[in-house]
Formats: sequence, structure tokens, C-alpha cells
Amino acid sequence: MFLHISLEKLAKYQRKLSNKVKGSNGYNKQKLKVSKLHEKITNQRNDFLHKQSRFLVNNYDVISAETLDLEAMLQNKYFSKKIIDISYNKFLTYLKYKCEAEGKLFHQVNKYYASSKICSNCGTKKKTLPLSQRVYSCECGNVIDRDLNAALNICIEGIKTFYTKEDRITSIAW
Repeated sequence: MFLHISLEKLAKYQRKLSNKVKGSNGYNKQKLKVSKLHEKITNQRNDFLHKQSRFLVNNYDVISAETLDLEAMLQNKYFSKKIIDISYNKFLTYLKYKCEAEGKLFHQVNKYYASSKICSNCGTKKKTLPLSQRVYSCECGNVIDRDLNAALNICIEGIKTFYTKEDRITSIAW
């Protein structure tokens, strides 16, 4: 997001840098401008991630997230730059430590959990669901957006984990 916004300015700075003579005063000044812009993009991204993670931790007691196979996702040449710019792993790290500090539950669903293929209403699992099919429809009559269905399933899985941990705590206390 932030890299995408500053990409034109970064490209302009880097083009100017490539026209300078290496080691010259102008080259060093332009190199400094490029590095400052990279630092600004990093700071903007980290600020955004901190604010979003703080908002979630302040407003929710149980937070569930999906464990994504980012290396496989980076193989897609059309989305790789955007995936890197999102900094998903850094966001999860921020969420984890803030949840631990506040005493809230953070749960990551296994990356092999079929969140998109399971009906959030009745729990039946489809054998196949192509990525091109953006609407999930089940025999029980549930027709819902595929991503919303996956989010509901991840939420349900996190709540299940919350209650099993609560049961363990109460059984230990007795």
C-alpha cells in the first residue's frame, strides 16, 4: 500500500541516481534521497501496522488469523509486490505480542485448514472449490461471499480454541 503510493517518486529518484556518476557529490546526495524515501515508506508501513494491531487488541478479546503460505503466494508475479508491501508476518508479530501484553487470546489457524471449503452455516466441506468461484453456495441454502465464509470459519475456529483453553483452565483450578 505505502510502497505502491510512493512507487512513482521512488522510480523518479532512482532514475536520477542512475544518471549520476558513481562516487560524485551529486550521486551521494541522490543516493541519500533514495534511502530517505525507503526509510519513510518503512516508517509509514510500521506506523500503520502498529495502529491497526493496537485497534484490534483494544477492541477484541479473541483474535484469529490465518497462517498463510507467503512463499507460495509470492510466486504469483502479479501480486508479489503487493504481498510484500502488506507485511503480513510483521502484522501478526505485532498482534501476538500486543495480545500477550494485554492478556488477550491470539489464535492462528493452521494453513491447511480448509476455511474456504467449509460451510460456515452447517459445517459441511466441499471437495473442490476453484479460486475463480467467488461465491460459496451450500446445499443447506447458505449463499455467501467466499472470503466472508472463510473469515467466519476462522472466527469460529478461534472461538473453539478460546473455549477449549478456558475449559483447561477451569479443570486445572478444580
